[in-house]
Amino acid sequence: MQINPVIRTVITTGQFSDTYTQLRALLQEKHSLQDNLQQLQSADKTKSVADALFQTQTNINRIDQQIRQIQSEEDYKQKPASIRLQTEII
Repeated sequence: MQINPVIRTVITTGQFSDTYTQLRALLQEKHSLQDNLQQLQSADKTKSVADALFQTQTNINRIDQQIRQIQSEEDYKQKPASIRLQTEII
């Protein structure tokens, strides 16, 4: 089975002005990587495929971490100021 190379644009989320756009770009990249991961999982099990599987899964984990960070920052911003202050003191 031949694996088609996937060429993507590097996304620097700091360039986006709003959180919604950042999350949308990260989710789009995550879905693209998951599609690539499925292709790799069905490919012949060679060392290069195993390396690509590991790298793809690592990239998905990094994107998940970025998504969680953005979501937690948004949750934090939406709390009333008094609750934020208590959280910072603790």
